[in-house]
Amino acid sequence: SRSLQPNFLTAPTTEKWARHSQSNQDLIVVDVFNDMENGYFIDLAANEWRKGSNTYLLETFNHWKGVCIEAHPLYHVTLLANRKCSLFVNPVSSANNEKIIFHLAGGYSGIVGNEFDNREAKEQAGSDLILYTVTLTTILDFVKAPPIIHYLSLDIEGAEYYAMKGFNFQKYTIYLLTIERPKLKLHYLLAKNGYLFVNLLAAYGECLYFHHSIPNFSVLWSKFHQNREEADWGGEKHDYLLDPKWNGNITDYMMKAEESYQKHHHNGNHY
Repeated sequence: SRSLQPNFLTAPTTEKWARHSQSNQDLIVVDVFNDMENGYFIDLAANEWRKGSNTYLLETFNHWKGVCIEAHPLYHVTLLANRKCSLFVNPVSSANNEKIIFHLAGGYSGIVGNEFDNREAKEQAGSDLILYTVTLTTILDFVKAPPIIHYLSLDIEGAEYYAMKGFNFQKYTIYLLTIERPKLKLHYLLAKNGYLFVNLLAAYGECLYFHHSIPNFSVLWSKFHQNREEADWGGEKHDYLLDPKWNGNITDYMMKAEESYQKHHHNGNHY
């Protein structure tokens, strides 16, 4: 494989290097894994098959395999017609077969609930569906996914914690995650399982995480991590992302994660 040129984000020479994702997530993944072929991804939620996709480039040009999960029926036909990923259409949560209301709102669709972005069911005909949930581990078990997942794109309108709450972290390791607006509970769930917040990728709250076991972790950490005094989006501070500080010892980091969670939780930070 070849290394990327320093200007690959701004001067793509072929369609491959054209940005398909919203905030260069796909190009960052290619860079992290040095243009690797035949990796494995999870795209939750996949949305459109190419426009704005974080995984289209990986699948199309680098021959990655993976799982696309998308509950909105509008996108099913084009995903099936144009993508090779295994498509699952149930919303993901912490338990199987939970009956939920799923609000249809294009790229902002999602599970309805007080803790999610879609807080209220809508009254318009056709704007809501009754669906049943599945866990991410159940999906990965069903497709016989490998124990190492190279990339997870996680953006489900505020329900991200519930998608990961029941995840089997012992069975599956995810090297790299991009997550939109991770809340406090999700950040510390990840931290306690060896995942580190690396950087804020976009002003709307897109965040990059690495698992400590990712190959060349020290090199990648130095390259992608930026020291920050604060982390914010939507006009609010989310400085729990910066705690605990990485000191080079993963055991110490994971032990401090619970203490840090309790500190932020008791301070009234319930994001």
